Amino acid sequence: VRAALIAGMACIGVAVALRWSGIGSIRPPRDASWREFVNLIKYPPSLVYVLSMLGGNLCLFHLFSRLSATRDAVLPRVLRVFGRAPLVFYVVHLWLFAVIGALFFRHGTHYAVGLGVWLAALPVLYRICARFGAWRRAAPAASWLQLV
Repeated sequence: VRAALIAGMACIGVAVALRWSGIGSIRPPRDASWREFVNLIKYPPSLVYVLSMLGGNLCLFHLFSRLSATRDAVLPRVLRVFGRAPLVFYVVHLWLFAVIGALFFRHGTHYAVGLGVWLAALPVLYRICARFGAWRRAAPAASWLQLV
């Protein structure tokens, strides 16, 4: 697990060095702002994008591995509920936020308001995913629910 952190930090370091030098990116930064520096090209994936995403994922793997080792940690339990029902989370969050947006934010909103709505909706999504997980565990092994 420690190797994941070291490899992740190395990937991020190489990605920053490549981006700083202008090598490894399909489109160089247009100006010297920090926003343009972190604006990476996803399709087709550039070397800088791949290294930064791989490095970030390896660092998160290390963090979550360390968190799951502690017995009283709440975050791993919450993430486990979402992780056991990813399709349900995905489909429900699309419809939930589409309805919220259509009802309350027809002309858009500020980023902070959107973040607040997202944080307020997470407990609702948690309850739905937890109930689906319990329903799925109660289903027989040959049930179609085991495929979802």
